[in-house]
Amino acid sequence: MTQDEKIYFGVRRDMQVVFHMFRDHIGNEPENKIHILDKLNGYGDGHPHINEHLLITDTYPNKWFEEYSKNADLLIHECFVAVPDMVAKMKFTPESALLVGTQVHTAPEAFGKVMSLVKPRMAVAYHFFKDPDTAPQVYDRIRKTYDGPLSLAEDFMVWNVTKDDIRVRMAVTEERTWAPPLARPAMAPKPEDKETFAKNHGLRVDDLQYSKFIKSGYMDVDDVLRPIYQEASEALGRHFEYPRKDEK
Repeated sequence: MTQDEKIYFGVRRDMQVVFHMFRDHIGNEPENKIHILDKLNGYGDGHPHINEHLLITDTYPNKWFEEYSKNADLLIHECFVAVPDMVAKMKFTPESALLVGTQVHTAPEAFGKVMSLVKPRMAVAYHFFKDPDTAPQVYDRIRKTYDGPLSLAEDFMVWNVTKDDIRVRMAVTEERTWAPPLARPAMAPKPEDKETFAKNHGLRVDDLQYSKFIKSGYMDVDDVLRPIYQEASEALGRHFEYPRKDEK
């Protein structure tokens, strides 16, 4: 699918292919979200070596998910914050917590019932705050209605799915990273860049300069900045001209 191509598909249609990738497909579920308005919010990932991955976003339990998720390997379904925590931590009124937590979203107890019906190789609950003081409520309430394999999802959780096993682990990531590699080679700025930019955007070149007021606030630190230019010139064997005041 190119950048300019758009695919439109209705929520009241049966299972259909959205796009192909590596000879597999991702299809959508029909009318499978019950959450204030009719919306399409489920996807299944077909794969030649495993049965299926199925994802449905925030929703009330529904029959379409049950129909299309039978015998799936990995099922990801909404599981909302437990009602008592909605009152205690999110400051819902009891009436609002009961309405939102059980009639709009999928309560943990209802998540468990759904998974007991479809019996996946791995049930994945998400769409709640997985904190030390909220996760136990969610887990315990799921276990009232479901005793099968279960993951309480969090960022960087990984599922390695094979025919024989589903391994649940956390990805090892570097949180303090530099910027990603450039998409194209870096190029030094050219004097005409400002002219080109100004022309393309209907501006004057002067509009791209600092105002006289801003320039009047410059602190004179040239004595410590000039050596940096000299250092770069010596290190790279090229001369880097220190900017004139009117070029800053």
